Amino acid sequence: MTNIPPSRKLYTLEETKKHWASATSQTKEFFQNTNSTMPTENHARHTKDPEYQKYILAPIRDTPELWRGKTALDFGCGCGRNIKNLLEIAPWARVDGCDISRLNAEYSKKYVLESFDDDKCNTWESDGYGVSVDSDTRYDFVMSHIVFQHIANYSIRYHILADIYRVLKPGGFVSLHFMDLDNSGRAAPYYENYPISMAPAEDAPRASRTSFNLSPSWAMKNCVVRDENYLIMDFEEIGFRDVVCHTGTDPYSGKKSYYVWGSK
Repeated sequence: MTNIPPSRKLYTLEETKKHWASATSQTKEFFQNTNSTMPTENHARHTKDPEYQKYILAPIRDTPELWRGKTALDFGCGCGRNIKNLLEIAPWARVDGCDISRLNAEYSKKYVLESFDDDKCNTWESDGYGVSVDSDTRYDFVMSHIVFQHIANYSIRYHILADIYRVLKPGGFVSLHFMDLDNSGRAAPYYENYPISMAPAEDAPRASRTSFNLSPSWAMKNCVVRDENYLIMDFEEIGFRDVVCHTGTDPYSGKKSYYVWGSK
């Protein structure tokens, strides 16, 4: 088992919201502005990905009656394709979706309503740090696809996973996708709390010690995992049981992909 690097620094949820509020706000703005590209072939084509079919849809498609009357959540629902795909292959009571972009969440609902009744789906804007549903809402299945590689801040990503665990019913199942989409070497390492310039001064390189404001060089980055054991360790630390990480290759980027399964 891979050891956790000494550079790992996990901030509390309160600290994370304090230090990276500006970055989260700008991330929201970024995805709001790219909303119009979500329904295009750029995202719809990912349904054809053999790994997506195998590690996200197959566990549902192969045992549809197991999910009759149950509920599912798509974290980072984008244009709503995952919600529609899940509703098409099993008799769910409801499949919900949340997204950091309000426009994406609204589009997803409209897209799903083209094929299904209103009571089959709820969507909403997440706060960027978790699922953003009340304490009584619970799901039998939670999934996410082509989302977590866009969350470059380790503490934010960890607290989202912890919140997914919170909303999962006992005995519930997750299938969450990660990818090493490095954008020509500009991606943040798995344990980095990006942007580093917003971290407390003692944790930031001297050249980046600029209080808690974003540096002029801040830009959207992706996250690279590199070692699937990092994912397994975090999932197990949060409380997930029977954690398995399936690794492969994204057919469109050629980058390493990870599908993590776990239960509660």
